[in-house]
Amino acid sequence: MLELAQVWLGLAERAGRNYHYRLVGYRAKAWEYQTRAQRAEDPQRRADLETFAQMWMSLTEPIGLEVRGAYEMTGPRSPPQHSPAYGPAAERGGIL
Repeated sequence: MLELAQVWLGLAERAGRNYHYRLVGYRAKAWEYQTRAQRAEDPQRRADLETFAQMWMSLTEPIGLEVRGAYEMTGPRSPPQHSPAYGPAAERGGIL
């Protein structure tokens, strides 16, 4: 049991390091694009490179606490809206 705990601890440490290395890599890319933007003479190219730098830095920012899976709803579901062609009125022969 102790061996299993040590294995899990090692995996957790590696995952933490990988996360840290990934953030450092994102910051390095952002710095690279920022440096290129400072050297660019064309204003449009400079703006594009600064945008890329900001996008790379945004990957290092924490995300919100509320993370959902692909199939999870964002809030309480509203009741379904029925077409007048279906439902109690249609069953009585009312609307069709």
